[in-house]
Amino acid sequence: DRFAFLNSAGATVIALAAFVALFIAWLLSIVGMLLKYANFTVVRKEKEIVISRGLIEKHQITIPLQRIQAIKIKESLIRQPFGLAAVTIVSAGGNVLEEDKSAVLFPIISKKMIKQRLGELIPDYAPEDDLNRLPKRALRRYILRASWTVLAVVPLSILFPPWGYLSAVLIPFYWIIGYLSYRDAGWKISGSKIIMSSRFIGRTTAVIQRRRMQVFEVSRSYF
Repeated sequence: DRFAFLNSAGATVIALAAFVALFIAWLLSIVGMLLKYANFTVVRKEKEIVISRGLIEKHQITIPLQRIQAIKIKESLIRQPFGLAAVTIVSAGGNVLEEDKSAVLFPIISKKMIKQRLGELIPDYAPEDDLNRLPKRALRRYILRASWTVLAVVPLSILFPPWGYLSAVLIPFYWIIGYLSYRDAGWKISGSKIIMSSRFIGRTTAVIQRRRMQVFEVSRSYF
């Protein structure tokens, strides 16, 4: 067997092989994105947004302005340090939380340019700064919500030493995620617009017109 050497390979070799495999997968995903969004253009024609893309196969989407219900600005962990983001449109029949119901407006754009570009195309959905932040008492809830699954698993993991002990290392990691989620959460009501910001891994900002809202839910746990 050509892979028999892995049976005696150290953890370093296995980790290096896994890293190389992930790196190659990452490069392939970049190539796929470049092909998918090659020749990307977006223009406004009277009361419609026309989005075109594709190198090998041409795709075109026409979205009437009256069907737009929200826009989402997404900043991944890789893009955020470089000040980059992606902008998507949620149209009628979709859901702000459903990825497959949204159309990409800008696959990648400088965050500094988002307000200007949206102001030119769909000014009703241009984002704003100075969001209202959450009270400090909400921090405990965010940290607990991010880490409760890990806290439940760690006591069981110690039954499988020595690797089970490493699960405890995950607890501070999820605490950091909870803190970042709390820090980036915010909201603002500006005229007819509602702006909301949230984070799990990447940060998402949604801009919604109140007259376009379809569902409003309020939930509160026993605690």
